[in-house]
Amino acid sequence: MKEIVYLYKLDKEMLLEKESEIFRLLPKWRQEKAEKLKNEEARLQSISAGRVLMLAQEENPELNEFSISHSGEYVAVVVSDSRVGIDIEYKTDKDFKVTNRMFAAEDIDYIGKEQKRFRDVWTVKEAFLKCTGEGISVPLSSFTTDYSYIEENGIGSIVSRGYELKGDYYLRTMRLDEDAYSLTLCSNNPNLTLDIRRVEVLV
Repeated sequence: MKEIVYLYKLDKEMLLEKESEIFRLLPKWRQEKAEKLKNEEARLQSISAGRVLMLAQEENPELNEFSISHSGEYVAVVVSDSRVGIDIEYKTDKDFKVTNRMFAAEDIDYIGKEQKRFRDVWTVKEAFLKCTGEGISVPLSSFTTDYSYIEENGIGSIVSRGYELKGDYYLRTMRLDEDAYSLTLCSNNPNLTLDIRRVEVLV
């Protein structure tokens, strides 16, 4: 099993200047997705994500599975030879209302009053559900993990709290920009690595 993560930090000035050029390079399905977005930031994220995915697939034609995430200034794309999920996040949980309403007891204990840990937990949830393909219709309190793997820079695994696991799922998490962002990768690969490739140029 193999996973490669492509990470792009948005250059808004360049993107606005070359938006039409980049847009024309995208496959039709990605163009249609971007065209529906009226918010400028969301549109630029979507266009950038589509272009980063193209670059990743051109470099790794043998890796047919992929997952995309974007938040704030970052786009993250992973390509793999098996099912995979990725999520990147920079948002916060004001007064920890989402934490207390939606997460498992282990998640709440880990988060405490730290926003960076909220982002860790959120990306674990999203990456796992992208990997399974089920999406957030699944209760976020129905699975968790032992978050000690994050501080140890190791591999975590999903633990059921009511969710019916159909196999083993593994996690790697990292933080970016002085803990302002969390990124989590989820896969069935027990030897999961964070092989990060930084993308500097889209055209």
